[in-house]
Amino acid sequence: MIFKKDSEELSGDFEANKKVIASKYSIASKKLRNIIAGYCTRLKKSEN
Repeated sequence: MIFKKDSEELSGDFEANKKVIASKYSIASKKLRNIIAGYCTRLKKSEN
């Protein structure tokens, strides 16, 4: 859901994805935010 909604803003850079996810969504923990950002990064890298 997050990846489909914000795929234009997400990139292959983990740090940038962390910032995008933190600014758009209120994730309860830092660990969960990092897991989501890492997964989105892997998906973006596999797209190319």
